[in-house]
Formats: sequence, C-alpha cells, structure tokens
Amino acid sequence: MESLHAVYSTLMKDRTPGIRRGLMDVIDPRDRLIAIRGGRGVGKTRFLLDFCGEHYPEDPAALYVNISNLFLAREGLYSFIERFYKLGGKVLLLDQLHEYPEWDEEIRAAYDRFTSVQFVFTISSLFNVETSAYLQGVARVYDLNGLSFREFIELESGHHFPTFAFQQIIESHEEIAREIAEQVRPLAYIRNYLHYGYYPLYLEKKSPTDYLLRNISQTLDFDIPYLNQIDLKYLWKLKELLYMVAIERYHNVNISKLSHGVGISRATVLNYLHYLKDARLLTLLFDREDDIENGLKPNQFYIHNPNLLRTICLENASASAIRKSFFVSQVSAVARLNFAMNGDFLVDGIHEVSVHAEGDKVHPKDLTIQLVDMVERGSEKAIPLWLTGFLY
Repeated sequence: MESLHAVYSTLMKDRTPGIRRGLMDVIDPRDRLIAIRGGRGVGKTRFLLDFCGEHYPEDPAALYVNISNLFLAREGLYSFIERFYKLGGKVLLLDQLHEYPEWDEEIRAAYDRFTSVQFVFTISSLFNVETSAYLQGVARVYDLNGLSFREFIELESGHHFPTFAFQQIIESHEEIAREIAEQVRPLAYIRNYLHYGYYPLYLEKKSPTDYLLRNISQTLDFDIPYLNQIDLKYLWKLKELLYMVAIERYHNVNISKLSHGVGISRATVLNYLHYLKDARLLTLLFDREDDIENGLKPNQFYIHNPNLLRTICLENASASAIRKSFFVSQVSAVARLNFAMNGDFLVDGIHEVSVHAEGDKVHPKDLTIQLVDMVERGSEKAIPLWLTGFLY
C-alpha cells in the first residue's frame, strides 16, 4: 500500500499544467459512487487526479490506483478495497476500472459493505453503466468530453469565458460574440483547434496525428472487440468501415453500399456503426427521438470530432465535413441531435440548423437557423459557427 501511495504522490506532483474542466462544477462531490465516462484521450486520468487535488488535497486517506496495476491482479479488487478500508482509507480513485473482470459486481459489493468509503472511477465510453444490474440507480455517471473550443481558447490565451446555452446563443449571439471578441480573436484559434485541440494531451507536445492514430487503433483493436466479442479476423473490416464513413461526402447512411464495400452483412454493418458510436469515433443521427437507439438504422453519420476526421482522412477531409464535425462535437455534448428534414441538424427536437460557409446557397432562412463558418460576428439568424464551441 505504501508503494501505491508513493506513485499517487508522484503523479500529483508531476501533473502538467492544464485547465479546470467545466465538468468539475457539475459533479456533486458528496456522492459515494461516481463514474467518469469518456473516450480514449479526452483526459480521464488527468480529471481524476484534478478531482482529488481539488476536493482532497494532501489527504492521506485518499488514493489513486490504475486498475492495471499487477498488485490488483494478484489480490483482487474487493480484497484490495477491504484492505484500503481497514487502513483508514476514505476516498479511492480507480482509473480504467472497466479493464477489471466483473468490475461492476465487485465495486457494488464494496460500496454496500464499506459505507464510509467514496469511490470515484473512470470507465470507457463503451460501457453503459445506467443499465448495469449492479450499478443502475446507484452510481452517478458523468460524461467527460474532449476540450470544447472555449476550453481550448482559455488554455491558449489565459482568458476565462462563461458557457452559454444553445437558446442563449440563438437569442443573444451578437452581444455574446462582441463580448468575447473584445478579449480574443476567436478565429485566430480555430485552425489549431480543428487540427489537435479536442484532446488535452496536445499539452504534452506529442505529435497529434501519431497520438490519434494510436488511440484509434487501440479502440478498434482492443476496446470494441473486448466488449462486443468480435472475432479478430473481422477487426480489419471494422477499420475499413470507419474509413469508408470518414470519406463519405454526403454523410447519408447507405447500409447496402457499406455492406458491399466492406464485404460484411447489412446486420453486421449496423452493429459495427453502433459500436463505433459507443466508442465515440462516430456520431449517428436518427430521425426519431427515442432514447434507445441500439438496433435502429441511422439517417446520417459524422466522425465524432474534427481532430479524428483530419487524422483519418489526412488532407482529403472536405471543409464542409470538418465544419459539421466541429458542430457535432460541440453540440452533442450538451444537447440531443437528430436528423433534420429541412436543415442539417435538429437540436433538442426544436431548432433546425444549417451549417455552412459564408456565401453558400442554403435553405430558406425562415426554416432554419444559419450557423456560418469563419465569420467573427453574425446578424439576426446568421450565427457564427465558432460560438457553438462555448456550450460547455
């Protein structure tokens, strides 16, 4: 146990300068069972350490442990927690908990038995804690997304900005854009954000393309097959499908075309699309508002964020695809997106939105809200697209 505390102490001291994520204000630190869920690379480990640093600074009763530690493999999760409790432990932060077999059953047993211990853990976005027989209605689940455009600008400029609801942006975008532009030139940051700004590990000066390619590969080779029991011989099909989706110009889902192109059945294509969505490599849009989407054929698909799109397509990603991927990555974190009949997207079942470049021919203005790329300030229903990066 002493060696684990030593590792934890070193991690806390060696953290690179970052940003206080907005999710920190959403979480109720009094909850005893907190799950932080997110895709690869969005900063779950950093957030876990920041959470402890903010709420339990230098508290000897708090401990961070990566679940891959071989000590846990030998002792077992429940037995380790029991020993932690007996030694006076009160706050246990477990990183990558989903990698431990039957983790939800053991963490629930420990939660029920050691009632004075708080558990905060990270898991992959692939896991639906809300439907777990052991954790449903017990664990509080929070989704950690990549950096918003707002957070990226704060990191780069040192200025601090509030978040705005989508309705606020619609109603007051001219005033909001003016106030932000008085402090920074937002369009001066957009190119770098689209290239590497969604993933906070850019702060460690790693090559964004190499880093994201490795993340994509690990997600496709290990994360998705581990949960969904995909035969190893089909992994290349999963990669081929992701590439076909990325280069699709019109974003419309044609299951027969994908099935023929990849050489797998229609049913398998549909399953794979949902796996890629759960891994936060894709965003799927449906024409209905049901909360349960598994098994449904989506109307459209988008690569989850522009950093991934640029990495997969390299120089072949179209400007239209990039701007729409940006919109999806920002808005889907806080609102429900559906397929729209008149515009490009339907936000929260209310707002039909078109995303386009300045000067593009678009749908009639009385039908949709116009989000315009590469304009600093808008007018009336023509809203700067970059403002959707200030939703979280």
